[in-house]
Amino acid sequence: MGKSKRLRLQDVRCVFRLVGECRDLGWSSVLWRRHALEGLCRLLGAKSAVGTELVWQRPQLPRRLVQIVDVGFTPKEQAVVMEYMSKTWPDNTGPLTAALVKLTGRHVTRTRTQMIEDRPWYTSLLYEVRRAAGVDHDIHSMCQISANGETNYITLDRTRGERDFSPLEQRLLHMFQKEVGRLIGPVLARASEPDPMQLSPRLRQTLDCLLDGDSEKQAALRLKLSPTTIHEYVTTLYRYFQVNSRGELLACFLKRVRFSELGRDRRDQETS
Repeated sequence: MGKSKRLRLQDVRCVFRLVGECRDLGWSSVLWRRHALEGLCRLLGAKSAVGTELVWQRPQLPRRLVQIVDVGFTPKEQAVVMEYMSKTWPDNTGPLTAALVKLTGRHVTRTRTQMIEDRPWYTSLLYEVRRAAGVDHDIHSMCQISANGETNYITLDRTRGERDFSPLEQRLLHMFQKEVGRLIGPVLARASEPDPMQLSPRLRQTLDCLLDGDSEKQAALRLKLSPTTIHEYVTTLYRYFQVNSRGELLACFLKRVRFSELGRDRRDQETS
């Protein structure tokens, strides 16, 4: 990020490129969310990031956590953060939550220093947790994606001793959040939807065959399995995706996935 006070065209392009890459991974809420966090860390110079999907009708509590994905933490640091969340979620009333509930608007992006003064922050339990995780300055972005309070929430963290996030970096994160928020549901899978990444390898292979247009007999030959076993796998897939036919199964993916990408390695998907 340059020192100019104006957004650079190349930074804006990076934001929209990252949104496009998320679209390519949109069939899996875990994959697109993790890729988004990794890309934002690179773009904005963050050490770590946490992305969550939650149901939160601000300013009311409690909140209901649907999914959480994090990047950049060591296993030890991650354990510290997860332990804190498990003990304080969903109705934490610390200084950060108190500040977040006051924010209005469907799309909101703020640094911690814009929401909480240093004195109450540096004496809070959350700061002690974050210090143990090796981070301090952070930035928060929320986007409400439905009328019932479903929210996409992103937090980016900087290593202790590093500078705060700049207004330009705040604008870029806000831009990304706004673009991604309108895609969650129609294009990007929500956390509540069945995720192919949670399937066993054999079920994913069978799904790949079906999406390639194979019949059950062709899938059995291709995977060197018995027709009876493949039929059992197909039945399991229908149950998992809550469909009753091949056509309904295909419809689950047509709006999100390029069929040729489903069985590829994640790196192939990101560089295609």
